[in-house]
Order: sequence, then C-alpha cells, then structure tokens
Amino acid sequence: MVSSFLSDLLQRFNGLDTRRVLTACFMLALTLRLLLIATAAPLDGSGQFEHGEIARNLVHGHGFAMHWPYEPIDPQRQALKNAPPTHETAFLPPLNPWLLAGTFTLLGDGPAANLAVLLFYALVSCCQVLLAYGICRYFTSESTARLAALMAAVFVPAATAVASFSGSALYQTLALTVLWLCLRLNRRADLSTALLAGLALGLLILLRAEFIAFGPVLLLIALWPRLRTQRILVVKLLAVAALPVLVLVGPWLLRNYQLFNKPVGMSSHPWNEIWRGTNPHASGSSYDAAGNSVWVGHGPWTDIAARLDSLPYNARFEPAADSLQREIVLDFISREPAHAARLFAAKFAMIWTFDWYAPKARNPVYLLFSFAMILLFIVGMNVLRRNRQWLPFLVFLAFVLAYTALFTLTHVEPRYRIYMMSCMTPVAAVGLNTLLARLTQAKP
Repeated sequence: MVSSFLSDLLQRFNGLDTRRVLTACFMLALTLRLLLIATAAPLDGSGQFEHGEIARNLVHGHGFAMHWPYEPIDPQRQALKNAPPTHETAFLPPLNPWLLAGTFTLLGDGPAANLAVLLFYALVSCCQVLLAYGICRYFTSESTARLAALMAAVFVPAATAVASFSGSALYQTLALTVLWLCLRLNRRADLSTALLAGLALGLLILLRAEFIAFGPVLLLIALWPRLRTQRILVVKLLAVAALPVLVLVGPWLLRNYQLFNKPVGMSSHPWNEIWRGTNPHASGSSYDAAGNSVWVGHGPWTDIAARLDSLPYNARFEPAADSLQREIVLDFISREPAHAARLFAAKFAMIWTFDWYAPKARNPVYLLFSFAMILLFIVGMNVLRRNRQWLPFLVFLAFVLAYTALFTLTHVEPRYRIYMMSCMTPVAAVGLNTLLARLTQAKP
C-alpha cells in the first residue's frame, strides 16, 4: 500500500511541467525562508558581530576596520577597544561587510536595512533550488533533478542561513554555482562558461578565504578529461577563468599585503580558527564540554588575553596575534600529541555525524535533516561510483574532502556543516531516487 502510494505520488510529480515544478519549488523555498525571517531573524541587528562592526566603521569613515575580537584583561587595552579603531583589518574577506555597509548607507543603520539584507539573502538562497536541478541534469535523470530541487527547497538547515548576517546564504549558493559551472565547463568547454566560472569563483573567494585554494582544484578536475587531447583549449579556458578571479581577488590580496607588509592571503586569523578547536580545553567544537564558547578572554583562556594585551596595539597587531596563536597551538600539539590527535578525530566525527557540543546542533529538526542529507549523499556517491560517472563523483568528492580536512584542522560549528551539506543536495537526490525506486518496485 505504501509503495503504491509513493509510486502514484512520484508519477504525478514527474508528470508535471518542468517550469511549474521549478516555480513551485522556488516559491516553497521562498515561503520557508520568509517564515524564518519573520519568526527568527534579529531585525535589531544583533548577531552581526565582525561583519556589522566593519560595515559600521566603513559607514562612519574609519575604513575597513574593526577591533580584533578578544576580551582584554588590561583596562587600558579595554579603553582602546572601546574607542573607534585607528587601523584597518584583514580579519574577514570583504564581500559581506561591503554588502552590509552599502545597505546601511542607502537605508540607514536600522531595522529597514537589516530586513533588506535578509530578504536579499532569501532570494539568493532560493536560487539553490534551480542550481540543484541544473547540476543534476548534467549527470542524471529529469526525475532525480526534480527531487534535488524539492530537497533544496525544504532543507531547513540551509534555509536558516537567511535569519543571520553571516553571509552563509550567499556562499552556500555561490558554492553550488561553482559546482554547476564546473560540470557545464566540462560539457561545453566554451569561453563564456569559463568566464562565468571565474566570476563565481572570485565572488566566492571574497566570502570564503579558503576557496582561493579549493576553487582552482575543482576547475582542474572539470577540465582534466580534456587535457590529453585538447591541451591548448584547456589552457585557454583556465586563463579566461583566471581573469575575473584576478580582477576581483587581486586588489584585496595586494591591499592586505600592503596593510601588513607581508603576504597574509584573504584573511589574517587562520591560526585563531585552528586554536579554537585545538587547545587543552577545547572540544573540537566552537563550544567546550561545559557549554562555553571557545574564545579568547573568558573561561580558561584569560591567560591568552593577557598575552595579547602585551602586544602593541597598532597596525601590525593582527599578524602578531595570529603568530601568538600559532605558537600556542604548535606548543600544545608538541606537548600533548595524543590529546591533539583525539581532538582532530573528534572534529572529523562531528563533521559527519553532528556537533554534540553546540546547542543549535542538538535541535531535533537539524538532526533529522542533517543525518538524512549525509546518508543520502553517501548512497548517491556510491551510485555514481557504480555507474562510473567519474566527473561528478570526483568533483563532489574533492569538495567534501577539502572541507572535511579544513574543519578537522580548525573547528566545527553548525553553519560550517550546513554549508557543506547544502552542496550535497544534487548527489543526495541520486541517493533518494535510488531508495524510492526500491520502495516503489512492484513486488512479485
């Protein structure tokens, strides 16, 4: 009875016009996201953290600036941090703070601007429906692609990104865009697709610093099958893709180099991210076992705040602070290698199960959707492997392995896992279609 009901439902779903299905999924995604904005979004601007601080300093004429986010022990240092910053920062890639600053300039720093930003996030996030469908159409059936669109519409963890100001909705969508364009580039191998891929990649790097390394790997995987027979074409396509990346990202890299008179990449605090998940009191999560946020200046980490207080608070403070964090992490690993190894193992486990220390990650809805997505993704990857669909298999494998390695090295928190899981949707749809086919298979 259940199998016949599912079979009839799928037949009706697949019998609909494609445009109607995608429109319905887009509107379903938009409705869910608008509900989340209406019920959970902080329209007062709370929760903007570093993004909001930089945006306001831009608006007030202090430049791309913020105080390095730690809690000082020294009263004089606290007084300095309570005053407007006197030097610029490279703490974050710039795209999301620029977006906030531009909106504040147009609409004022208040609820109207905050709502406008969140509505923009919602519209961008809904595009994941179309991208999941488009990705699937490059390597699987129409029916599976429709399932991917529906899954992207109702995947609640990804939808929650529109109720915060972290920019998660933007980089979730741009990552799917890069994955889609990689598959399209392999199929078409035309200059316009290469240009679009470079544009999407450049924008994503301005949101996620690590993609400056991950993105070119995905492009190389996409073009690898053509390298033996069309080497000149591959070189042309890579050169065209590199052009918008250089135009978008190059000025920021140069600016950061000039800011500190040394190469720092897209962001100035990589070792702080590693320290949060790799220190004697860490759990591997952004929360410790007692439920404290792992951050310098409170809990068992006040001694590090005192060491940061001793550093000159000038334009070179950020690289000096990051070097101090590097020293602390490497000292911990050398003194307690077994403890550090357990933390790395715990982080790996949390990425592929759940972050049992973070309160948000223990939400039953989050748990249900995340476990379902990961299990379906694993099934889908196995189907791609069995069917020898090596290109999508390798593209998605490279993506998840890169982020698994990154978060194992640094620390785990729910929005990092959601970012990775939201990009699993096209392959998870293959897994879901396989399971549904078995459930609806007629019994002899």
